[in-house]
Amino acid sequence: AYMKLCGGYDFPGSNSGVDLFCLTGWIPERLFFPEDPKNVRDFEIPVERAWERLNSASSWGDCLVTVSTSKELTEEQAESVGLFTGHAYAVLGVVQTSNGTRLLQLKNPWASKGWKGRFSSRDKMSWRDPDFCKEVGYDPASATQFDDGVFWMSWGDVLLYFRNIHMSWSTDPKLFRCRTSVHGYWNKETGPSDDSYNVGDNPQYTVTLSEKAIESKAKLWILLSRHVTKQEQEGREVTDFLTQHIHRIKNPKERVWYPNSNNVLTGAYTNNQHVLVKYDVKGPEDKFLNIVLSQYKKSNDLGYTLSCFCTENFELGQPEQHLPKCQQLVGSWKLRDSVTDKSYSLAIGTAGGPPGKGSFGSNPQWSVRVPAEGMRIQVSCKAPKDLPINVILARGKNGSISQQGDLNGQKSKRIHHLYEDPIIDTGAYRHGFAVSEVVFVPAGLYTLVANTFEPGQVGKFLLDFLSSKGVLISEIE
Repeated sequence: AYMKLCGGYDFPGSNSGVDLFCLTGWIPERLFFPEDPKNVRDFEIPVERAWERLNSASSWGDCLVTVSTSKELTEEQAESVGLFTGHAYAVLGVVQTSNGTRLLQLKNPWASKGWKGRFSSRDKMSWRDPDFCKEVGYDPASATQFDDGVFWMSWGDVLLYFRNIHMSWSTDPKLFRCRTSVHGYWNKETGPSDDSYNVGDNPQYTVTLSEKAIESKAKLWILLSRHVTKQEQEGREVTDFLTQHIHRIKNPKERVWYPNSNNVLTGAYTNNQHVLVKYDVKGPEDKFLNIVLSQYKKSNDLGYTLSCFCTENFELGQPEQHLPKCQQLVGSWKLRDSVTDKSYSLAIGTAGGPPGKGSFGSNPQWSVRVPAEGMRIQVSCKAPKDLPINVILARGKNGSISQQGDLNGQKSKRIHHLYEDPIIDTGAYRHGFAVSEVVFVPAGLYTLVANTFEPGQVGKFLLDFLSSKGVLISEIE
């Protein structure tokens, strides 16, 4: 049926989860068996957990399950055991008998040619116990008369010859009472190609859970579906590796900037068309959640659909957009290299280090004049990833407008020490990228200082000064 929908067999590779999603809209989930059970990677599922999930999904009746043979299985190996390489088999039954034997009943969708190994219709020894056959629901006599592609296989052999499990979950309201979907477009020029330090420009969505969802510790499933391009339909290799991460936030408008900021779930990157993450609500601390979309080494424009499913009511929104006004300040921390260098400090140049150091005053500084009525401000700084950096906005020596009156033509002076907490502070020193919260700043004169963790740390930086209104910024010599 899916082949007819696609216009024939001449189309790029797929899998049963993607196929069933196209035909039914059921939620696709993919579980990878570990290549090394003693060293399970982040995108793989432990063997015991895989069995539990498979057994549970089979018993619910709300899930269609298939397993796919490993592509590493050669044609000769596959032929010898009665399987096909790179082929999906439907899971008709999952059984664990009273003696602990774990079995799967599989079906080749071609309705012929079945398994030849242990527990196959050829294996008389494994089916010699009538009580065991009765418990499994297997009739050896009738099984040998028909080749319908249906066979039993031990769990151990499934792990040996199959690579992953595809589950397709029903979207029936009995399973998920509430759901919603949004569509988006991610331009490759938006944000850094490597978001391991900064995810603030990535597409983000916020989930606000109802009180009932929190009380019942609801289940939240989030499906990210990449839109297939014409080039991919024509057979181009898929190079887009996507995932999504979940963070706890304080309010439904909060944007996440750092990948490790209150992160409660980290997704695994995949070039599969669909990425599913599942989260079980823990309590009131999960009232507000932020979903951050992420690409590994982003290189292409991307269309996508984000679908959220929950067992109780929730609201899907987006965090606050960036402040409308942005001024980019280019600077550097450097050591004084000659007697003609105009760096403020003859000893250290402009690499003055943190507050508390005697050389702090030599850091790059700017005068910021905030006009009457004040404004909202946020600052961020990008630098080489080996540099731990910080940015502060401190009250200038000339005070505020309420103290000094009209500030037209005035500039704040260079500061050498902090005698009070800054108005804005990006916080703990971070490598390569630092950002502050959005803060309302009253009218007045302020000094903006970019600094590093230690004096003498050198490098160039780009500082973004975002504000809700226009503001006058001038470098302090």
